[in-house]
Order: sequence, then C-alpha cells, then structure tokens
Amino acid sequence: MLKKKQKHLYSIGKGNTPNKANQITDEETDHFYRVGSLGNHSPRSLLSTVCFNNCVDDEMRPGQEQRDLFCGDLELETNADGLRYVKFYIERQTKTRSGENPKNVRYTKPKMFEIPKHRERCPVTSYLAYKEKRPESMMRDDFPFYLATNTEVPKEEKGLY
Repeated sequence: MLKKKQKHLYSIGKGNTPNKANQITDEETDHFYRVGSLGNHSPRSLLSTVCFNNCVDDEMRPGQEQRDLFCGDLELETNADGLRYVKFYIERQTKTRSGENPKNVRYTKPKMFEIPKHRERCPVTSYLAYKEKRPESMMRDDFPFYLATNTEVPKEEKGLY
C-alpha cells in the first residue's frame, strides 16, 4: 500500500526528483553582460567571466573542479585556420569521473574558440586579459589558476575616491 502511494505521489511531482541544474539561456547571459556581472571591465567581472566560460565551454563543474584548476591546465593554441582557442589539457578526478571506470574519460579535450566578431564576449580575449593581469610570481604551471581580486584602495589613492 505504501509503495502504491509513493508511486502515486511521485507521478504527480512530489517526492525525490533529480537535482539537475537548468541550462542558462542566451537571454540570461545577455543580462549578465548588460548589468556588468560579466565582461572585462573590472577585476571581479573578468574573474566571473573566466569562471563562467570554463563552466559553459570547458564543461567544468563550478565547485571542486574549478578550485583544483592550475595555470598549466589551460593552454592557448591556434588551429590550421589561424583561429585561436584555449584547450583544457589536464582533467583531474571529478564527481562524475572518479577514475574507477577507465572507459569514463573524455577522448577529446574541451576547447574554447575565439569569437573575432564579438571581442567583448570572446572567451579567448577574457582568458588572455585574465592571464595578463596575473602577477608574474603566480604564473608557474603548478600555481592555482584562480586568484582573488584585490578590492582595497591604496592609502595614497583614498582621497581620490
């Protein structure tokens, strides 16, 4: 009797449901660029854009997989047509790719291709801008890819704001 009731409740949308995330729409992406959450105009928006691009284009999960990313994991390359792209080289164990099943691997590495007509939304432009802003001392391949933004105003410039 309980099993029958459970099936009935599940059929009408009550009960355990998968926690699948909704895919982000183009309209939502446009909104994020319009309001300044994404873009290359500030340190915080640039960091958000690079993270967003890695999630969407490189299919990285926005948790541990992003935190485990190192500078050497992404490389800039050029294809035969002269189009630049960022290639995700090293994939560590993740929630869905734990290493237990040798067949559960990506045979092609994710790539983010440049968009020459839309430089303001180009993932390669954002990647290069982010890489350019990194301190020289943090450029080694074994250093974390993501760095926090510095939002403090230097003492000598406080009177200017």
